[in-house]
Amino acid sequence: MFTVPVGSYVRVPASNSHANCHKVCRCGHRKGLEHCRSMKCTKHDSCIVGAGHIHDHGSKFHTGCNRCVCQAGEVICSKRQCSPVHSSKDGLSGLPCNCPAIYDPVCGANGRTYHSECMARCSGNIDFLRGACKDYDPCQREPCGQSFKCLERRRVCLSTDSKVCKQYECVSLSLVCNRHHHDPVCSVGRIEFNNICQLWASGKDFAHRGHCKDTCNMVGEVCGHDGVTYYNECSAWGQRMAVHYEGQCKAVGTIALVGGDTYCEGIDCPVLPVELPVEHCSYYTTRGMLSYLCK
Repeated sequence: MFTVPVGSYVRVPASNSHANCHKVCRCGHRKGLEHCRSMKCTKHDSCIVGAGHIHDHGSKFHTGCNRCVCQAGEVICSKRQCSPVHSSKDGLSGLPCNCPAIYDPVCGANGRTYHSECMARCSGNIDFLRGACKDYDPCQREPCGQSFKCLERRRVCLSTDSKVCKQYECVSLSLVCNRHHHDPVCSVGRIEFNNICQLWASGKDFAHRGHCKDTCNMVGEVCGHDGVTYYNECSAWGQRMAVHYEGQCKAVGTIALVGGDTYCEGIDCPVLPVELPVEHCSYYTTRGMLSYLCK
């Protein structure tokens, strides 16, 4: 028995008689699986690597400096550029495809912000825009037409097709709502509705997705632990995301490009109850990039 968060997707066996066939389902608000879709059945073939080395399906191993997995007879590996034996590692960044350790973000068609154009191309994403995804307004070009209202709905998709991975939702202005469609939203006055259509039909202003919370702050952008900037604390909580610090998420280049005394400049950590230790900003590096942490 496994427990998964509401709103997440899980892979489950399609039936007891077909061990290699699965379906993807969404954990609904009624604590059950819904909107299931069948996946292509997979074979559990082994992989042959190099001079006759056999790896079972699902097994993980290393080829040089890269981590690999055997998936249905196919070897899938990371794309780090390995240093030749007995040679210097100078010139190798340690990043996939040996991309430079710089932060010059691009927004992929899959809704994901990549550290650089090189990282996007290395991931197979050749359709992207300059800058972070959060800097673009998906409703600016009015993609929904006159009979619908465009509402931002950011997400990251497995597909790299921007037509499939839309970053917005089109809501009908006819105000004929499906009361059985459960996708809770909260109004500016902290009134909860079953879906966005019902909220607009009532004449209320949209505040955030998810259930209304009485103790959160609706004023001021915050950075979530997932590195996404939310409109306010309530918006983050509505998506079951804890707040990292106040303001937009900050990301900079390599740690060598930033002065040590200015790492946490402009980072406002949340104010905690008096009985808890005061949170302070610190920093850490991931793949050569500098990130912030309130602790």
